[in-house]
Amino acid sequence: MWPFRVSKKSVAPEFRGAPAVRRIKHYAAENGHTYRYFYCGWRLNGSDATEYMFECRRDTSAPETVRVILSRENLDACAAQIGRNLLSSEQYAIVKLALFRSFDSSNDALSEAPIVPSSGEMIELLQQLGRM
Repeated sequence: MWPFRVSKKSVAPEFRGAPAVRRIKHYAAENGHTYRYFYCGWRLNGSDATEYMFECRRDTSAPETVRVILSRENLDACAAQIGRNLLSSEQYAIVKLALFRSFDSSNDALSEAPIVPSSGEMIELLQQLGRM
């Protein structure tokens, strides 16, 4: 008999794509706060979304985890509107710009709820990037 039990709980997949050395980046938000953040990686969240994770710190506060989720439904709607699938680099750019928008609009502590850009927001961000 084994001295431990094997749990049958489903384990969330590990995050991938994190740089070997964490590069702390800075962002001066429109609300006057300065944010330091670094990218922790991404993972598939089931078959219907991709989740990106960042560790963020506002001014001198404690670090907080911020998640940005690109849902398959919103990605497909965006792709239908622009006539092509988004490149992985475009998806990451949308994630970063959505994160910055969250920083700009946040006056209190960062929300624990994930950031989920709509297809309309994705198109707006792609236009901002000159990718339309």
